[in-house]
Amino acid sequence: MKHRSTWVLLTLGTLLSATGAEARTVSDELERKLDALSNVVVHETITRFVGNRGQSKKLDEFLAVVELADGTERYSEIRNGQRSFGSSEEVAGLWSFGELATVLRVTRDSVANARESYANGERTLAFRVPASSRRWFLRIDGKIHWLDFDGKLHVDPKTGEIQRIVWSSGTLPEQTGVDRVSWEVRFGQQDVGGQVFTVPERGLYRITRPGRGNRAEWNVTAFSRYERYGSDVKIQFELQ
Repeated sequence: MKHRSTWVLLTLGTLLSATGAEARTVSDELERKLDALSNVVVHETITRFVGNRGQSKKLDEFLAVVELADGTERYSEIRNGQRSFGSSEEVAGLWSFGELATVLRVTRDSVANARESYANGERTLAFRVPASSRRWFLRIDGKIHWLDFDGKLHVDPKTGEIQRIVWSSGTLPEQTGVDRVSWEVRFGQQDVGGQVFTVPERGLYRITRPGRGNRAEWNVTAFSRYERYGSDVKIQFELQ
């Protein structure tokens, strides 16, 4: 069974509506993140796990190269050991894409009416995105299911730096066989073309299935070796 997403719940505290100025500031920061990721090549390590009744095990590990251009991701050089894949469509099982630019772009477009809270030294903006907006989907056996989801943007209140973005959905059609899906992207400082930026550093994509045991499948994605591509960086893509 294949799962795809285009891409990747308030804490206790004072709740208020984000002002237009605050929302614009966060949107501007998200826009700066997207600008920093323009014309960049990133290396990914995707490790897949499965768990049931409190036990978990590693399934496999993939390597991939992602090019970001015009706000979208393009994947190449997907490998699992000695085996290579022309695209993520060829990989069976749980797979996610979009943790770099897509999650930033969709969050940027959704925070204008976010609710804001402060707790545990964190500033959180929470928002809701309806399935009708067609921003996040789960694909199973070739069929796309658009998701309603809740988003949370966590910001350091002192520096204004984005720390993590979390999306979650628990309103999936019964025929999907999935009870809940969540996507989290954490940010950290990395060198990008000779300059230090706060960019996606780690992603966690997880689904749980209904029934006893809380069977879950999840992918942990680590991002490394951000490179600004140009004349000194050669990227090859397989024709699809």
